[in-house]
Amino acid sequence: SNIPDFAKYIRYFEDDDWRKYFIKYTYDTNSDQELIMIADVDIICHEKNDGEGIIYFGAAPTSIEGVAGNVLTIEIPEGVTTIGSSAFSNCLFLESISLPQSLTHIGGAAFYRCPSLKSVHLADLNAWFNISMGSNRSCPFNNGADLYINGELVTDIVVPAEIQAITLPLFHGCSSIKSVDLNNVFFVNNWAFTGCKSLEKFTGICASADGKSLFNDVHLMAIAPAEMTEYVVPEHVSVICSYAFMNS
Repeated sequence: SNIPDFAKYIRYFEDDDWRKYFIKYTYDTNSDQELIMIADVDIICHEKNDGEGIIYFGAAPTSIEGVAGNVLTIEIPEGVTTIGSSAFSNCLFLESISLPQSLTHIGGAAFYRCPSLKSVHLADLNAWFNISMGSNRSCPFNNGADLYINGELVTDIVVPAEIQAITLPLFHGCSSIKSVDLNNVFFVNNWAFTGCKSLEKFTGICASADGKSLFNDVHLMAIAPAEMTEYVVPEHVSVICSYAFMNS
């Protein structure tokens, strides 16, 4: 069986719109008995070859812990707050995922080895700046996905004025971003914008005058690699951070 120990009891129903209603029961390893129904959640989860995958819920119906099957697309509904560690890792065929505004945490390596993931859909960009992540591989963009907000492709990012630090790899590897206005940000995680192959320009306190570099004091955090053929490291830089030149 592909069902892990934490999800021994899963039942589901189908309708004509390829929509599944998952009911998960807790599992008592001592008595091997169903205990109590804890989730009845509407998930859209399409699988390769017109089949459907299975979403595994954790100890609460707001926590997604894993997925089984060669899933192509997933739409996670509002109300889900947590994606567990390695939840979607090794989903080799996953092409598109929609994340709800209610999401507050993505566990470590949640999107590790998802080479086909090319579109990530968010409902609210401002909410994305308040999310927490377990590791650098928590970012759904790290395999080169494009960003969509309410169905519209996003090429320009404006960081909300109240944000002063970006401490997580929020957009690492995002392919659609062309410009980033950092506004009042004075500190940026070295993975936050690395690997963004279409990125042309940074603006803000941390950016260089020409918009091609992102600094934290003497640290070179990232460059805007689009159409770049050469780069001269500024004299004040003493540290080039990991992945600063990724996709350049």
